[in-house]
Amino acid sequence: MVRASTLPLRLLALNYGADIVFTEELIDRSLIATARVINTELNTVDYVRKDKNQQQQAQLDEGSSTNSSSANNTPNPNPNPNSNSNSNPQKPTKNKSKKAKQQPVILSTSPFHEQNNLILQIGTSNSTYALQAANQITPAHIIGVDVNMGCPKNFSVQDNMGAALLKDVKTATDIVKTLKQNVDPNLSVTAKIRLIIDESDPTNLTLTSKRTIDFAKALEHAGADALTIHARTVNDTEQDSASWSELAPIVDSLNIPVVGNGDVWCREDMKAMKTVGKVKGVMLARGALYNLSVFRKSGGLLPQERVVQDYINLCCDYRNHVANTKYVVCEMITNRRTPLALKKRYKYEFPKNQGVKEVCGVKSLEQMCKLWDINRGTTASGGSSSSTVDVGNGRKYSDNYFLENNNETPIKKQKL
Repeated sequence: MVRASTLPLRLLALNYGADIVFTEELIDRSLIATARVINTELNTVDYVRKDKNQQQQAQLDEGSSTNSSSANNTPNPNPNPNSNSNSNPQKPTKNKSKKAKQQPVILSTSPFHEQNNLILQIGTSNSTYALQAANQITPAHIIGVDVNMGCPKNFSVQDNMGAALLKDVKTATDIVKTLKQNVDPNLSVTAKIRLIIDESDPTNLTLTSKRTIDFAKALEHAGADALTIHARTVNDTEQDSASWSELAPIVDSLNIPVVGNGDVWCREDMKAMKTVGKVKGVMLARGALYNLSVFRKSGGLLPQERVVQDYINLCCDYRNHVANTKYVVCEMITNRRTPLALKKRYKYEFPKNQGVKEVCGVKSLEQMCKLWDINRGTTASGGSSSSTVDVGNGRKYSDNYFLENNNETPIKKQKL
């Protein structure tokens, strides 16, 4: 989930019971232009964008104390062992990584908590760049590399990335093959795709199935270890129902596992998609943002307010930028992405009636804690926020993105 799958959300998903988490789609060249830094204050491994002068220099020494790929140099498990929602965090101590932390962080990881569950997802249209990007990440800190071939948004397809690759099987297979043959052998290489329409007859489901099967088989032959298939085409909107039944013939045609995606909002949906689509697993995006505790294997859903509070606490623990925090919280409390047919079923109710306007008015993590009745004493800084912020990771955050799209406004249709 672009902008959402940053460290705090991934960790909360794992805390609730998710088996695997993905980074947000990271553009290959953006990741290539980073330096790997161990943040000893937060106990994270950060991939920090170099400035222009740094990009002209050699890569940081992999054997140095602040940039080692050795498993023995994995950070400590907790950013602040004495910090939780009901206690006051200790005053941060100065450390050598503070200066690096102030630079734009493209990716922040917590190896102790997620190295056995994290998959790096990259946006790419070039096998050389894809491999360079994958090799930026310490292999021991992830379990696989995933290529996004399903995103239909302009930022992804404009450079022949994302769903644009569905029309370019040669490039798509070259990327998968190059990764599989060259990355650490312990890492899986996967891809996320969509159902592929035949442009000569877009409504012909038989042709859609054939096109998708042909593409999926090509990726399998190139070395893909598994595929995730979003059960929609690029012409479908979020309001169009996902076609779970279209997944079954694709699954039957492959010898590798298939994960299903689309319209999974609850654990009953997970079971139903596995049955109807014959998939081995399911991936959630909108359903996870609605209530991340959907990953709990027992006990049912937690109150939405509790989920938001748990998320904000992790944002404070890991000094998440307030602009990114606001974005994710806004996604958690609005139903503009919810299919119209499900809006009555999936409601958003909060004791203090917190809404987009109140969240967008927040300027710091301390104010965010106050809005959601979180008592942490002195809250860690997460930067300041104006109405439009570029936090340096290539993503701009604008309050108007939510303020101008209220709960009853469906996301506009965007064709490839």
